[in-house]
Amino acid sequence: MKIAGSKFLSGMRRKQESTKDNIRTSTFRLLAKRGYANISMRDIAAEAGVALSQIAYCYHSKDTLISAVASEAVDRFVEGFDCALDAPGGDPLAAARDYFARISCGGEGSELWRVVLDFVGQASWVPAFRDSINEFFTRLSGILDEKINSSDCAKINARETIGALFGSSVMRLYAAGV
Repeated sequence: MKIAGSKFLSGMRRKQESTKDNIRTSTFRLLAKRGYANISMRDIAAEAGVALSQIAYCYHSKDTLISAVASEAVDRFVEGFDCALDAPGGDPLAAARDYFARISCGGEGSELWRVVLDFVGQASWVPAFRDSINEFFTRLSGILDEKINSSDCAKINARETIGALFGSSVMRLYAAGV
């Protein structure tokens, strides 16, 4: 049974999803440029070309919006990491090191790196982010552990290795003056 007006409602849902995508994309760009502490909901609204009330309606708070954007960024980071370690016959540890070096040195993926790094940093201050960051490191460690266990590499503590790679990447970023 077709309900009168369902086509209209379907069109409204698509427009709302398009608006949400636009808001998330604009938030990602601002986070990559200025960081969490240096953007406001008004900045995001201006960047997205929407009313502040639309953001409040869709996301309710800055932390909820940032969590949604950061979650997408974390997923993209993890997917990129997983793909980087998929090189057949390669050394997973060297591939992991190369991935972190490439993404943190201002090349491909540097915006993604900056958003993830900012999200990790904010987890110290925003309790809502902590579980997501713990899951992020658990996922990266799991991927590295799996790749190492299926290769001829010496066994290592994947979580500590991820921590070291992450820390080294942060040092490279700051050494580059970014």
